[in-house]
Amino acid sequence: MANSWKELAIRFVISVYGWIIQPKNFKKLSH
Repeated sequence: MANSWKELAIRFVISVYGWIIQPKNFKKLSH
């Protein structure tokens, strides 16, 4: 069970992190 919520938390964090970092990378690529 611990692995289940841990995997979900990690997936959620990666999703949010990617969502926040995406625009920054886009700006870097544009420059």
